[in-house]
Amino acid sequence: MREVYYLNQSGSRMAVRGATVRAVGTINGKAYNKVRKVDYYESLGNFATTTVRVNGVRYTGFADNHFPDWEPITDDIPVLDLDKCRKG
Repeated sequence: MREVYYLNQSGSRMAVRGATVRAVGTINGKAYNKVRKVDYYESLGNFATTTVRVNGVRYTGFADNHFPDWEPITDDIPVLDLDKCRKG
């Protein structure tokens, strides 16, 4: 698996081709759990938010390296909890 690191103090965006995250959460009352391609990362000091598109809507939040407690661990892909993300 390709590791992606983004540490930039300038606040600019950087597109990372091929980077993926597992998007989990609830969309329109249904459970969602799929691997999605990252649109871009945006720096916040030494951290970066991740933006993905799900059903035509952009979700922005912090990707974590483990599943929530209610989901079984299946792979090493970072997880983006859609219920904690900003829409739009």
